[in-house]
Amino acid sequence: MDHPFTSPYKRRSFLEDFRIRTLVLCLLFLTAFGVRLYHITEPTFEFNPTREYASAFFARSFYYKNLDTVPQWKRDVVNFHLKQKDVIVEFWIMERLVSFASRIMGGEYLWFSKLFSSLFWMGGGVFLYLIARRILPPGEALFSTAFYLFLPYSISASRSFMPDPLMLMMLLGSVYGILRYHERPSIQRLLIISVVSGLAILVKPMGVFLIFAVFAGSAVHREGTWKALINRNLVVFGLISILPFTVYTLASGFSRHIGEAFETSFNPAIFLYPEFWADWFVMIGRVVGYIAFAGALAGIFMFQRGFPRTLIAALWAGYLAFCLAFNTRINIHDYYHMQLIPVVALSLGPVSGLVFKHMKRHIKAYVAAGAIISVIAVVLIPVVGPGAANWRDTVMEHKDEMKLLGAIVGVNPQFIDFLSPDSEKKMRIAKEISGIVGHAEIIILDSNFGIPISFLGDLKAYSWQTDEVFKLYKLQGRQVSPVGFFNKLYKRWNYPEYFVISEFAEFEKHAELREFLNRTFPVLVRTDDYMIYDLRKRKASAGQASP
Repeated sequence: MDHPFTSPYKRRSFLEDFRIRTLVLCLLFLTAFGVRLYHITEPTFEFNPTREYASAFFARSFYYKNLDTVPQWKRDVVNFHLKQKDVIVEFWIMERLVSFASRIMGGEYLWFSKLFSSLFWMGGGVFLYLIARRILPPGEALFSTAFYLFLPYSISASRSFMPDPLMLMMLLGSVYGILRYHERPSIQRLLIISVVSGLAILVKPMGVFLIFAVFAGSAVHREGTWKALINRNLVVFGLISILPFTVYTLASGFSRHIGEAFETSFNPAIFLYPEFWADWFVMIGRVVGYIAFAGALAGIFMFQRGFPRTLIAALWAGYLAFCLAFNTRINIHDYYHMQLIPVVALSLGPVSGLVFKHMKRHIKAYVAAGAIISVIAVVLIPVVGPGAANWRDTVMEHKDEMKLLGAIVGVNPQFIDFLSPDSEKKMRIAKEISGIVGHAEIIILDSNFGIPISFLGDLKAYSWQTDEVFKLYKLQGRQVSPVGFFNKLYKRWNYPEYFVISEFAEFEKHAELREFLNRTFPVLVRTDDYMIYDLRKRKASAGQASP
């Protein structure tokens, strides 16, 4: 009798040969890793600069610790920003790794974050392939792995200075361990997967939903619903897997912020707003694309009945539970959907098998179409390829159309920053602003809350909320006047000396604020890239602004 965790498919392709399969896998992983080395030493701007440079400040604080050569004013800038950060209940593993590697190299090298994240993503790909081989035939398992490695969002995300690539590797390792445990249950295996799952949750607690869904789904598949629920193994797994995170939050003092973190992450009233569901769908388009998402949903029902379908259903249930639990985050942060990538990759396996089977029957037509596309590509490359001087400007001119097209096919907007880094300009802007405002405390407005510029320019900057945040306030039923917001925070922040606009496109969205600043304060500097209001002086006709 076949084991319930053994692939039900018979030998039917050359990929059944272990040597050929190993060669293909090696080529996939080597190519994927090589792609991620592209411009690896450039300052990071290609994924989520706001979140990444928050991690960069923590890494810098670890790097500065016990380093006598660092001037006190630089330490003050770092301490200033750490005090401004929202509570992030994380273990800061990546930040410590980067600071440790930088110490060894004798300088601050943030590109280590891209290297480590890329390696973690590769590790996650190994576990994903091992999971896929238990529920899919070889060719489909390879396709799922390739999708995970080469999805444009994956390439950008896997170079980010965030804990998510490490979390995803640990999560997939945990899922694979759970499958091995239910394949042959034992106390030893239960303890091992409990510890591995605990480490995954410690890296980033959001992974708990997929992990518990897979463990519970596998248990129900083996033993039935009631036996699985009263089985002591489920209790043992649950207690041990949440123990590391519990100990850390208690020891670090983060436990007092858990309630606050939950309140800012979940709001049941949001479910009543159509905008929430629309924004959720937009995030899915950014991460995996609508074509892949639709194919993955169809793929759920193409899995063989039994454990393969149970596993896929459990993964989707875990993702859904996570999104519902963090509903104020998942509709505005695409990286919260990173867990969706392996779920979609596995779900697309059966779909890829069906497509390849169809292609075999019409191989001549596809070869001809491929030849025509290749000829067109060769002709167009000199015109629209990366070497064209204005190709980036052309893309930005048609931003809305490109976003829609990208969402359909699965190319996220940030991918242009991977293909064509523009970090030199941003570094120049940061240094110029720093040269003007010096060590004064300022307010800064751009789409990334001014955090990257603050890091690169060593600026003591308070972040003005973006237009998206003000829209979120409105969605939550909070009526916030930008002028009243300014007056309230201006006093709380102990009267910053300058208001810096480092992104005019974002500033255009703040009509009321723009009118207030122009009416109240003189412009100290204005260039094509930024504008600085002098908050130390009020215009004679302005008087005191009212909320």
